[in-house]
Amino acid sequence: MNHFIYKLVPPTSGGSGAGDSDDGDLIAAHDAYLKDQMDKGNVVAFGSVADPNGSYSLAILRLDNEEDAGLVLSADPALAAEAGFEYELLSMPNLTVAG
Repeated sequence: MNHFIYKLVPPTSGGSGAGDSDDGDLIAAHDAYLKDQMDKGNVVAFGSVADPNGSYSLAILRLDNEEDAGLVLSADPALAAEAGFEYELLSMPNLTVAG
């Protein structure tokens, strides 16, 4: 198994708060999707990051290869909605996991 970092950055609202409820609904769907993927053994951990430069979601994926990771990302409701979320998928070739 290989590990990957999945970073999901919500679209900026321009400070007006416009669209935040829609983004919130997509983040809730994203979280539920990652929980389902965790139950399937594809996600090790996930959660939001309170970065002072802008919050985002971070997940550690455990899959056979980058192609499988891409398939998991493509089914994420936040990305599938094409609502302006940005993401990064990066390999973690030397991850050490407890247990």
